[in-house]
Amino acid sequence: MIGNIPKEICRKPSNRAYVLLAYLPTTRLENVSNKAARRRQLANLYHACMGRVLEPLKVAGVFGIFMATGNGSVHRNHPLLACFSGDYPKQVITTCTKTGECPTCETPRDKLGEFVEGQNLGHRDLEQILEALDSFDDDPGGFLQVCSEAGIKPIVEPF
Repeated sequence: MIGNIPKEICRKPSNRAYVLLAYLPTTRLENVSNKAARRRQLANLYHACMGRVLEPLKVAGVFGIFMATGNGSVHRNHPLLACFSGDYPKQVITTCTKTGECPTCETPRDKLGEFVEGQNLGHRDLEQILEALDSFDDDPGGFLQVCSEAGIKPIVEPF
């Protein structure tokens, strides 16, 4: 759901201001005793579910689908996920960053939340992150080390 829809409309499901796409599973994985392994499994589960929900967008984005506009005319569209809106924990799990770090820039952990006039730390190195995520197929044993050097969590198939 997006935030630019008035409350009067959002509060009434009959207005159809939003559409439920999926329920994501919630589990604590209490049978996994290692906390780090449990966190990795939960992150991989989240990415697998989101990948499954968004899978139809891959084909629709490439080949297009026909959609009707508000006035009834039909056009071919190529929908794609252009924005992800989520609170800090969802941003962290979606971007594969570690809790306590900025999901978008290179701000040090102890400076997170502080604003310094004129300071530009730059965005994370997307090239390095994509290479780290692609390294699983080539070297599964070194995947954890490569992801750690890139500053991300070892997610096998992020959505």
